[in-house]
Amino acid sequence: MKQLVLLGLLISGGVFVIACAPQATDAELNGMCENLVKLRGEVDVRTVEERTAKVEEDFAKRLKLHKEQQAAAVKGAEADMQSKLKEAGDDEEAKERITKEGAERSGALAKEGADLEAKIAADKTAALGEAKEKAAASQQAFADAVAECVKGAKAEGTSQAVAQCRGKAESTDAYWNQCR
Repeated sequence: MKQLVLLGLLISGGVFVIACAPQATDAELNGMCENLVKLRGEVDVRTVEERTAKVEEDFAKRLKLHKEQQAAAVKGAEADMQSKLKEAGDDEEAKERITKEGAERSGALAKEGADLEAKIAADKTAALGEAKEKAAASQQAFADAVAECVKGAKAEGTSQAVAQCRGKAESTDAYWNQCR
């Protein structure tokens, strides 16, 4: 009989301790839920700065490649003009025509290069705007996902210890299985 009373007291005490475990604060629940959303990878959480830096980097590479190709085209045109001038020999009329054609070709290449640089700049501006819009949308989606998680965690009565453990979890497996 004493054993049953003792067992009853132990069970009651255990339930009391579990029931009286400190509840997680809003900040702990937010940290826990932010970690869960990041671990799941459902929302792209890159910042505006990270997204725009990537766009800047991509377009810098594109512009550099264009300039290299432009320089090669100009160099090729000049080499072609020089070889034609050598072939013309002493024919002044041919040299004049070749020089004029070379100048026209150089002008056309310069205009083509400038047009392409303007298009690259316009594409970059559009891409930067798109990156900013995507960042704003993903930040809102992230905030919504965290808010939904916090709402569920509050309804479940998540304890402080669980929230702290889940906030530091490095995988979804650890989040769900090691933090109880």
